[in-house]
Amino acid sequence: MKKYVLIALCCLMGTISAMAQNGLAADGWYEYTVTCNLSELIPETEKNQITKLRLKGVIRGDDFNVIRDIAGVYINSSNYTEGKLEMIDLSNVVIIKGGYFQNVPFNYDHYIPQALFQGSKTLKEVHLGN
Repeated sequence: MKKYVLIALCCLMGTISAMAQNGLAADGWYEYTVTCNLSELIPETEKNQITKLRLKGVIRGDDFNVIRDIAGVYINSSNYTEGKLEMIDLSNVVIIKGGYFQNVPFNYDHYIPQALFQGSKTLKEVHLGN
């Protein structure tokens, strides 16, 4: 029983620590520690204001949809998302299969979708890990 309480307490402390680190950092980057829940972390009111985004943690297909929205990408012949993303740092994320990217099951580990930034009018830099 003590073991389970300790594990729950550690998880809670990790969540609280991650929450404290999410949002606008002193260097002008929006930073988020993600556990396949990017849509829950970024408030709708901030989503279209982010120009620099730094992610840490684990992401999957559903998180890529949020990134597309933030990146101001092409939707159809005359429409773009309202995002203003100029720079994104994905060097500290692990990509796992799961969820959906553009309504298709995302079945790949360590893979960035080819269409992720397709048609972005604002994106200038993408930082990837080794």
